[in-house]
Amino acid sequence: MNQLVDLAVELAEQRLRDGSASSQIIVTLLNYGTAKFKLEMEKLKSELELSDAKIKHMQMQETSQQAFEEAMEAFKSYKGDYSYDDYGEYGDEY
Repeated sequence: MNQLVDLAVELAEQRLRDGSASSQIIVTLLNYGTAKFKLEMEKLKSELELSDAKIKHMQMQETSQQAFEEAMEAFKSYKGDYSYDDYGEYGDEY
């Protein structure tokens, strides 16, 4: 597809140089040079960056949610019994 676009651009350039370009080609190429077109391209770029940021934010939230759920599962299994040491004997009380 890129190769075809390159060929079309080369053909349009050739036609502009030899004076055989249609008015449609000329107007289209002139529009690419306007401030409005440049602003529209900047806007599209900004929207793409915003979408990427939203996706990253959603992924971070999902990761945080998973970590929270794992922590809650760990807390459910926690008994909190400090009275026995690793050998099953009573340890020092505070």
